[in-house]
Amino acid sequence: MIKTLVTAALVSAGIAMTAGAADAKTNINIGVGIGVPAPDYYDDDYPTYYAPPPVYYYEPRPVYHQPRYRLTCGQVARNLRNNGYRNIQPQDCSGRRFSFVGWRHGEPFLISVSSRSGRVIGRRPL
Repeated sequence: MIKTLVTAALVSAGIAMTAGAADAKTNINIGVGIGVPAPDYYDDDYPTYYAPPPVYYYEPRPVYHQPRYRLTCGQVARNLRNNGYRNIQPQDCSGRRFSFVGWRHGEPFLISVSSRSGRVIGRRPL
């Protein structure tokens, strides 16, 4: 480590000595690169090998709200029939829950269904 430092000092001193012995008419520039680029006057004052970081502007994503509609009594009855219920009779088709009486596997059930999604909320045998 010390040998390397001494060698580097001697080499730099030798370069400095030769630079002083040059003629007055010569122009000698010795540059030491330390990682700072010089500006390039042809490219809007950006250095030659340095590109500015990209700037990304993100638009906020639109918010989609699920429409607030209700299914009809017939649509819910059709869904229940597709789910295996037979002889479906509507009991109450108003409000947030629809209620139906339907038969499945030979037994009658009272079925409560969401009026917005059509999901079966509850069922109990009669």
